[in-house]
Amino acid sequence: MKTKIGRLCCRGWMALWLLLTCMGMAQAQTRAWLDRESISLGETVILNIETDQSGQPDYGPLRAEFDLSRQNTNRQMQMSNGTVSSSALFSVALSPRRNGELQIPALRVGNAQTAPLQLVVGRAPMASRDSNALAFIETEVD
Repeated sequence: MKTKIGRLCCRGWMALWLLLTCMGMAQAQTRAWLDRESISLGETVILNIETDQSGQPDYGPLRAEFDLSRQNTNRQMQMSNGTVSSSALFSVALSPRRNGELQIPALRVGNAQTAPLQLVVGRAPMASRDSNALAFIETEVD
């Protein structure tokens, strides 16, 4: 009888451990988002990636359509009830090389992957005398 109870208790602990492990895996996420969904050609957009994976994002697939700059990383570690968790937030400024609807492809971080994103890039606005452009040059030939 004691052996049977011991086996049931051991199976119960194993089931509990498996349940907690699966719950921990379900919370593991890697997600990406843009600070804006549409910009004009010549502007930049910030791509943010949040993950609990170790390692850096692979930005290689972005280089075909974008110039990359201002890469930042922010890492956090938390301990709660004896459990240690870590997360990282990566950001990179993207400057599109052309206008149109551009796809930001899925990016790999460790064993995870982000979902693809869409960015609408409009034509660069034309400067005029009445606009708020940084510079406007008008000439008159006589």
